[in-house]
Amino acid sequence: MTKKHYSVTAKFGHVGRNNYIIKTIPVKAFDAKEAAEKARWTGRVKHHDKNAILEVKEISEYEFEQLMEVKRNDKYFNCCSIQEQRLYCDDIYSDVIREEFDDDSFDKVDKRRARFNRNVKRNKAIVRDYNLIARTYCNSFYSTATV
Repeated sequence: MTKKHYSVTAKFGHVGRNNYIIKTIPVKAFDAKEAAEKARWTGRVKHHDKNAILEVKEISEYEFEQLMEVKRNDKYFNCCSIQEQRLYCDDIYSDVIREEFDDDSFDKVDKRRARFNRNVKRNKAIVRDYNLIARTYCNSFYSTATV
């Protein structure tokens, strides 16, 4: 079985918190599902976003080579740091899309913060009790040892 050529359109990150840009990359794979998986774990793709892969389309070898050339010449893919990206990729910031959230995601964040704060308080209480027991034990040990 031979590998086919696919163009995968995905959400790419590293353009600010809760922001993304849409780019198309070439991928060689046996089927569209494998192409989507390879694209998801390509650098700069929003790996853990369930909607990161927007489109997978089978293309010809000629189109694949053209897409490879476009990717090779794209400054966004050739940057190695955020400083280089800011220096060379001024035009990508016009393509940035703000991530839309529903109200449930903010509720999840509030619940997570509340749970974290409860755990911090509980851990402080545990440490305080442990220190009290340790001090009491040491004091009782020294007071009985001298008698």
